[in-house]
Amino acid sequence: MVTALWNALTNADKVRGKLWGAVSTLAKFVIAPNHDLPNAAPPDKENVEKLVNHWAVEAWYWGALELPFLRLLEDLPGNPNAVDSWHETLRQAAWDALEQAAEAAGDDPAALKAAVRARGMLAHSLQEVFPKPDNTQNSAETAKEVSA
Repeated sequence: MVTALWNALTNADKVRGKLWGAVSTLAKFVIAPNHDLPNAAPPDKENVEKLVNHWAVEAWYWGALELPFLRLLEDLPGNPNAVDSWHETLRQAAWDALEQAAEAAGDDPAALKAAVRARGMLAHSLQEVFPKPDNTQNSAETAKEVSA
């Protein structure tokens, strides 16, 4: 059980990192919509960081995980699906936090382009954290983690 809990917390932090990357992409494209074009100037890193901090996505993300984490602690000893449920909660919390930032960015063309880029980045990044499992192997591994 300790291993499963450790992995759950590690995955929460991995997702936080992927969220930060996606929101940074959002900020970069809001600040410099054409920075991806040849010979375009990159956005100022300090301005990107300020905008990301202004959106407070980490507070949104971690806040959304408080009650589900308590549920995980209760469910982990007897529920082999508790880890899968936690992973889905992490995914949803990351998407919700990104959408909050995208909404705050606005709806002008630069913000819409930024949101599309950020969503693509988050989708790809979440697949790195949670690759599509082989269902038979995943169930056995999850059951092992819960009993450990």
